[in-house]
Amino acid sequence: MSKFDQAGFQHLMSQVLKEPVNLKEIAVACSGGSDSMALCHLLYNWCVNNEINLTALIVDHGLRAESAKEAQIVQSRLQNLGVKAITLTHHNSKFRSNIQSQARELRYSLMLNWCIEHNVDHLCLGHHKDDQAETFLLRLARGSGPSGLSAMKKVERRKGVTLFRPLLSHSKEELVEYLQNEKLDWVEDPSNQLEKFDRVKFRKLSPLLSDAGLTADRLTKTATVMADAQDAIDWAMKQALNDHLKIYDVGCYKIEKTCLKALPRTIALRALSLMISSAGGQVYPPELSMLEQVYSNLFKTDYGATCFGAQLHSRGDVLWIGREVSRIDAKTMNDWDGRFKIDKLPSGFSVRPVGETGWKSWCIERGKTKKDCVYPAFIRNGVPALYKGERFWHPLFPLFEEDHMENHEIWSNFKIHFNIPPQFDDFTFSTALSDTM
Repeated sequence: MSKFDQAGFQHLMSQVLKEPVNLKEIAVACSGGSDSMALCHLLYNWCVNNEINLTALIVDHGLRAESAKEAQIVQSRLQNLGVKAITLTHHNSKFRSNIQSQARELRYSLMLNWCIEHNVDHLCLGHHKDDQAETFLLRLARGSGPSGLSAMKKVERRKGVTLFRPLLSHSKEELVEYLQNEKLDWVEDPSNQLEKFDRVKFRKLSPLLSDAGLTADRLTKTATVMADAQDAIDWAMKQALNDHLKIYDVGCYKIEKTCLKALPRTIALRALSLMISSAGGQVYPPELSMLEQVYSNLFKTDYGATCFGAQLHSRGDVLWIGREVSRIDAKTMNDWDGRFKIDKLPSGFSVRPVGETGWKSWCIERGKTKKDCVYPAFIRNGVPALYKGERFWHPLFPLFEEDHMENHEIWSNFKIHFNIPPQFDDFTFSTALSDTM
């Protein structure tokens, strides 16, 4: 399909939303560029036809002096098209390195948090075929493994929100052609021309690479093959970890190092990547070089390290992976610290880590000591707890075997859930009440 129309877009949407879904709300990421403006226009008409409310999310990082004005222009253009638009801002960003990568991570965080807070379960993204090819080349240059070289998925889940990319099989050229035919404007981000950014370098190399046979079609096909290979690795990983991995509801993992050592290195690295990024509250996985460093030191007798927001600690053969306590971000209530989804927080309460003060208070109240807790100190100190004002009130998960949650009215609607990677969905949560390992 070289030219978009509503019938064609209806077909694309049926590919990413195969199962009948009673959608009422959808959000769409919009930078104002050609990709996202074309997507917004197509998606708006689709939503009108399907009686779905659409909200466009514009992110103003505040990285350039013109960004606020540009966000206003984009918002005005969207509203003129009939699209409800909201600008999300974050002007405290001080990115000194990997600027585009960190900006992207912040962008995702702001949009996902908005979706969670407003009970919007689907976020549409404008990635296209050329983005897929550029991402593959970027990751290839960084020495990524199968996971990094895998294609962006048409549908994936992050922090409980479904991300879908209906335009992955189409090129940027087609999207620009659509906007021109519809007489729609878009903005050009000047940073997309700055060769200090690796993605821009590869974009400008695209004609030369195509002449050498490395076309966007061939690169995206290779990325798809790598995605199939990663699926096979994940399947093998789950089989191997089935009787050896424990995932705790408090937001941590425990596994025998002998299990990891017995695995093929690629599978062990994948398991470490998923556990570290999840326990560390990260959207993206750690770089392969970081994982390889962890793996090379992991089998020392008493291994301990911090990595990508997570902390690893072993005694003998048991390896614990949990949050690095000093980096816990307790500000966002609906997606606490990037690790827990929270619903219906009781009025007058806040959620903060147990911490050393809360831990000591809880031990006194329960008549316990650290020997009675199954978790290492860094795990228990990072467990989310309710605070009333400045006063520690109650941990949100049992810390002792016979711990229990009092039958108090504030618990009636309150829910908290550790966000685990979809690759671990088949595993059952362990708790301090059930642990016997």
